[in-house]
Amino acid sequence: MDLTSPVSAPAIAHAASSSRLMETQSSRNEDWNTVQRVVLSLFQQKALGTPGPIDLYELNQKLLNLMKTEIAPFLGAYYQEQLLKRGMIVMREAVREETGQSLLDLLSEVWTRFYGSILPNLQATFYPLTTSPTSSGMSIRNMSLIGFRDIIVMKMPVKGRMAMLVVLAELPAP
Repeated sequence: MDLTSPVSAPAIAHAASSSRLMETQSSRNEDWNTVQRVVLSLFQQKALGTPGPIDLYELNQKLLNLMKTEIAPFLGAYYQEQLLKRGMIVMREAVREETGQSLLDLLSEVWTRFYGSILPNLQATFYPLTTSPTSSGMSIRNMSLIGFRDIIVMKMPVKGRMAMLVVLAELPAP
């Protein structure tokens, strides 16, 4: 086969183009896998990026790269429907078997960790999404807070929710 013939030049260009496309898709998959791993590690009380450290800037760059692709419109929905649910289920397991005062104490710890540590990290991680509305039109913060309510608090046994309401009713007004 003569590589200088006009027939082979397009074939070579196509092969090179296909190789670049495969590298780009591989890079996108790697970026998304990294984002998922980091988000789930937050809910599991691991350091950012465990295993293997990653800084917030690098993570934001990965999200910015993903936002330049065809999956950009689905990132918020995937976060809400998959990542957030999986993370909240991990947190819910910590309080699932508790009852009475121990349930309230543990729920208080889970809320404090979520609101004070996990939520700010989620907001920082998904900061690039703030420039484009998610498919639901909600911010990462709102999706996360609603997720906490729906997946952790509302899935508690009714007895646990009632105990929580009694304690809240006894608190002094601000």
